[in-house]
Amino acid sequence: PQALDEEFYSENFAFEDINTHNDDNTLPSLKERAELCRQLDDLDGAKMLLESALQLAPESEDVQMQLLEIYAELGDSGGCKAMTAQLNASAMSMEKLDAIARAKDILSQRNDWQARG
Repeated sequence: PQALDEEFYSENFAFEDINTHNDDNTLPSLKERAELCRQLDDLDGAKMLLESALQLAPESEDVQMQLLEIYAELGDSGGCKAMTAQLNASAMSMEKLDAIARAKDILSQRNDWQARG
């Protein structure tokens, strides 16, 4: 998805305009709304939508990798471990390995930052 024009978005919409409880709960819709939430730093909203998407398509590596990164950004080490285990249960691709490495880096940086706080 293309990056949002944040100035346009902030002038014309509000966080409430991204309806996380929408009737269109198809996989593409959930992923699109999760990306919008993520771009607006609504990580909890993105997490909720991606978890719903994963229920619809439990084998979707794309959703698994996105959710892994959201868990890392939220500092949810339990979620990261569970999602890494789920990703490890299937064949490893370079894309999966990269997503796991990024999540570990994000989680590590977040934990370092919190330890200094």
